[in-house]
Amino acid sequence: MKVHTSQEPVQTAYPASTIEIADSGTRRLIGILDQVVQELDAGHLDAAEQHLRGGLRDDPDNPKLQAYLSICVASAGRDLDAAEELARRIIEDHPDQAAGHFALGKVKLQGEKRRFAFAAFARARRLARGDRQMQRELARNEPRQSPVFAAFGRNHWLNIVCGRLRATFRHWTRR
Repeated sequence: MKVHTSQEPVQTAYPASTIEIADSGTRRLIGILDQVVQELDAGHLDAAEQHLRGGLRDDPDNPKLQAYLSICVASAGRDLDAAEELARRIIEDHPDQAAGHFALGKVKLQGEKRRFAFAAFARARRLARGDRQMQRELARNEPRQSPVFAAFGRNHWLNIVCGRLRATFRHWTRR
């Protein structure tokens, strides 16, 4: 006779129902994150924070919800140090998740520490290989473009000035 662990009987007796519960939880999380991203893009930080706090009531250890809460706090300009501390705590608690590094990058960008932000985005990109949603967010939020003149370094004054002109031109032509 085979001895079952506490989870084996549930998964063998009700495999479809456990998958449906996991799928509904994942769909709900994706729905919350989509709403949060829309609210953040629209500049409605209070509404985004309400969605996040509601999701965190149901799943308080979710690294993506915590990461977006950190981004929300940083975007509101309330307390960059608290937002950075929250992002670092996410990284400590979930070292294999890209969400903490993504949040740390966004917080560092708010604090105008671009070098640290880009390093955090690079770590998030490495960790997000299997996470399509995080890959989309990283691609959408990638603030760096290739230098205008590749022969010069990225921090050369000519690349900085021409890069700003290029960004301004692209911004006005999208409208």
